Amino acid sequence: MPKRWLALAAGILILLAWAAPIGGALDWESSFTLSAATTPPLGPWKPCFLPGSLDSYASAEEGYLWLRSSLSLVEPAAVILGPLGFSERIFLNGVQIGATGSTGQDFVSPVALFRGYTLLPDHSLPRQVLHLRLYHRSHSWLEKGVELVRLQTLNLRLFLLNLRYLGARSVLLLLMVFLFVYTVYIFSLERRIFLLHLALASLCAALAGTFSVLLTLLLPFVTALRIFPVFELLAASFLLLAAWGYLLERRSSKLIPFVVFLVGAGAAGLVVRQFPALLALRGAQYAVLGLGFLASAAIAAASIARGKRIGIPLLVLFLLACGSLLLPLLDPLGRVRLMQANYGLEFVLALLVAVISGWERFRVSRSFRDSSRRLESKLDADQELLAKIREGKGRLENRNLESMILASRLLESAQKQAFTIAQIMISIEQSATAEGDVVARERDILNMTTQVDSQISGFSRELGSALQELQDLEVKSRSITQAVAQIIGIADKTHMLSLNASIEASKAGEAGRGFAVVAQQIRKLADVTRTVSDQVSALIRESNLAIVKNVDTSQGLMQGYAEIMKQSDRIRAMIEHNAGALEEVTRAHSSVKDSVADVDRTIKTILEVSRDLRQMTGSLGTAFSWFDEALRITDAARREEKGQGAELTLGRSEMLEPEGLPQHQPLLETHGAETPAAESVVDAEDAEEAEEIGELEPLEPEPVSPPAPARGAARTAEPEGAGKAAVVEAVEELEELEVLED
Repeated sequence: MPKRWLALAAGILILLAWAAPIGGALDWESSFTLSAATTPPLGPWKPCFLPGSLDSYASAEEGYLWLRSSLSLVEPAAVILGPLGFSERIFLNGVQIGATGSTGQDFVSPVALFRGYTLLPDHSLPRQVLHLRLYHRSHSWLEKGVELVRLQTLNLRLFLLNLRYLGARSVLLLLMVFLFVYTVYIFSLERRIFLLHLALASLCAALAGTFSVLLTLLLPFVTALRIFPVFELLAASFLLLAAWGYLLERRSSKLIPFVVFLVGAGAAGLVVRQFPALLALRGAQYAVLGLGFLASAAIAAASIARGKRIGIPLLVLFLLACGSLLLPLLDPLGRVRLMQANYGLEFVLALLVAVISGWERFRVSRSFRDSSRRLESKLDADQELLAKIREGKGRLENRNLESMILASRLLESAQKQAFTIAQIMISIEQSATAEGDVVARERDILNMTTQVDSQISGFSRELGSALQELQDLEVKSRSITQAVAQIIGIADKTHMLSLNASIEASKAGEAGRGFAVVAQQIRKLADVTRTVSDQVSALIRESNLAIVKNVDTSQGLMQGYAEIMKQSDRIRAMIEHNAGALEEVTRAHSSVKDSVADVDRTIKTILEVSRDLRQMTGSLGTAFSWFDEALRITDAARREEKGQGAELTLGRSEMLEPEGLPQHQPLLETHGAETPAAESVVDAEDAEEAEEIGELEPLEPEPVSPPAPARGAARTAEPEGAGKAAVVEAVEELEELEVLED
């Protein structure tokens, strides 16, 4: 087996040696141009040294820096460029063989990637000329230099270089994500706000590294440079809040202005448009970041003054975080490092989060172990109490059975009475409804009678008026009859005068002939007058007879209407009397209904008491089951404790943790609330209502095991005398059952 490992190690070393660069370091010359030409400039060329910052070789704020080197190639090879700024074009013998990035404000900068290009030599030339054009904007650099490797090992060499360069950064980012998840988990258990601040600090640090390194391959470099400082300063802000809450245990409202200042400094880059101004702002953000860690270090020092020993390592780590901010200034690239996330700082942040969360978890675990020891001692002290519970269990179960039978009888009786009263209530309601309809109809009849009386009274008045008019007409008819009689007398006298005139005219002879004609005409006129007067007299007599007849008829109608009015008054009086009697009956029904409702409420109260009694018996049954489980666990723990020693302490504390007993105490303390066991008893009793009372059997509730203990600081507390309180509650339940039986 060792030989295999040695052979594998030897093979790996041989492979690494084969993938190593060929030749020595290349000699480079530089030249600067302002145009984006793709042909190398003619000069001037001056020596330059790689890797490192190239700012000293640039003669303007923006332009293109050309690098030139000559090399001797016999066979195809490959060249590897390390991370650089900001973009490159690579030429071999004046022919472009590769390019990365683009020029302009939003240039893409693959600063976190090694890239390789194939070199195919031109054998007609004694030496091959390699040109490299870099885009310069305020800064330009070549971080790892240029390597010449065999073409066959290009992919392997790129993999190794990128793995070494990006692997450590990726592992650090994954570590920050893991710390974020772990801290969120601890926060879900402890519910302490500083743990949430630590989790957010880890997340923001991971996002800052992601935007600074990995996402620069996809996003414009200016965009990444605007975003990742925001997350850096957010991480510092959350870490400051966590240190304040954890070390000083005060409200963080006093830190709000300073936190807003930190976040505002990070967000300021989002509104800056010019790249040189953005670089200058990055330096200011770095200073603000250091100020935030100095404030955290001051908080740690204040906690040490208060006697917190955990503040010592935290003070050291905060000072290390401040020191890590100086590392980019010591790097050969200088201020270029400020444009990338500080991985030394992120490593210190990871240590801070790990120390605080780990120490908090250790403290809680130690507190849990202490509470477990105390719980074990209390279990030993509660053995006598459990023995007393075991002795009283049989008596409680017997009384529980008797209570269940009593409750069943009370429930059945109350249900029957409730059913009967419900039928009575329905009958009373139907009778009251019918009586109400009768009263309403009688009232309608009374209203109609009143309307008829009003109409008859009006018609009687009109008939009296007509009768009076007929009587007046009769008087006038008599006057007319007298006047006609006078006319007839006058006509008779006129006829006699005309006869006398005719006689006298005949005596006169020829002289009285004209007077005879006049007398004759007068006699005719008198005859006509007599005839007409007779006809008028006859008509008047017929009219008088009709008037007399109508007067008699009207008088008869008047007497009939008067009799109808008298009968209507008697009917109205009877209806009013009946309506009053029906209202009295309705009031009597309402009184009876109220009395029945009172009885129904009483029966419902009895029914509720019966159900409460059954629920109490179910609760006692659940308590018995829990007591059995507690006794069983205690006995098992006693038996196993001899063989397993201290390992069983945690198991027993989780089975009988202080939070377990209070969760079962409501089964003994609550009379009205329904438990699953009580609900099963009630459902079983409802299903067996038709059976005989003597055949009822008590339903035993299912055993309920103590609930799983909650994690965290709550384990450190235990209610004093919880078992004694349970026994006292059980005795009170028995006394209440005896009162209900009486």
